[in-house]
Amino acid sequence: MKYGIFIQVRTGSKRLPRKAFLKIGNKTILEHIIYSLKVNKLLDKTVVATTSKLEDKSIINFCKKKKINYFVGSSSNVLK
Repeated sequence: MKYGIFIQVRTGSKRLPRKAFLKIGNKTILEHIIYSLKVNKLLDKTVVATTSKLEDKSIINFCKKKKINYFVGSSSNVLK
């Protein structure tokens, strides 16, 4: 069986904006999440899901730069 996982990420939080890009050591929180999932042998695909808002363009650019699969959806329901 093949399994995949979506990681929903946005940068527009009111309490802690851009938290996905905060660093722990030399990697962002988003990188830590992605790379910890990559070692899971049950997962075949990991996809970062974000919104089409301009403020989330940095997530798309990050994914392109790191060659990470991504999906862009509506800000009201990104997975719809």
